[in-house]
Amino acid sequence: MVDIDRMTEWPTFRRIALREGYRAVHAVPLKVGDLSLGAMNLFSIEPGDLNEVDAKAAQALADIASIGIVTNRLHARHELVQQQLQSALESRITIEQAKGVVSAQRGISPEQAFARIRTYARNGGLRLHSVAAQIVEAKLRV
Repeated sequence: MVDIDRMTEWPTFRRIALREGYRAVHAVPLKVGDLSLGAMNLFSIEPGDLNEVDAKAAQALADIASIGIVTNRLHARHELVQQQLQSALESRITIEQAKGVVSAQRGISPEQAFARIRTYARNGGLRLHSVAAQIVEAKLRV
């Protein structure tokens, strides 16, 4: 617990908090296992420590918030992985289509077509997918 009236750090915060009627701030850790996520700050209009019931309620809220934060992060990470996998799949499909086009145009095997596309991309400093997309769209012939 920090008695806001006795704070020497953050004078602007102190002045505004006191003006709004807050006299104390309590920091409750946001943790999941050994992972520290931050802190939940509780403001009080009376200085002094939290009583046992309020302290337990504050920790329960902090635990729920911690679980929510971790769940949100996991969900965001899952969505990113899904997007990356979808992009990789779409890229692979485009490359396979380009191999077919070059193979048919040049009368060569798909492996030879892929080598030709890859060499073209490398020599030009281009992304393989970009070259493949141009081939499929008939904007490029290699």
